[in-house]
Amino acid sequence: VDKRFEIDEYESKYVKKIFQMYLQGISRNNIKVFLDTEGVKPRRSKSGWSLGSVQKILGNDIYRGLQEWIWKETNPDGSEVVIEKIKIKP
Repeated sequence: VDKRFEIDEYESKYVKKIFQMYLQGISRNNIKVFLDTEGVKPRRSKSGWSLGSVQKILGNDIYRGLQEWIWKETNPDGSEVVIEKIKIKP
């Protein structure tokens, strides 16, 4: 909203649960099973959660409150060059 992230209350409940379970030592597979059992619908799959989806959430900086902005420019040959990277913390 207005070029800022907005927290989805329903999804945030389960994102927090994923991190809590992982910190308690619960495997990614058991987290996947929990989400499927609870009927939590993943965004991109109609068949349920995958281990990759759980891992992607656990590894995504945005869920830990970090964001990285990358300024890239395209060279005449079509290749991209990174000009600057900025880490944004809330």
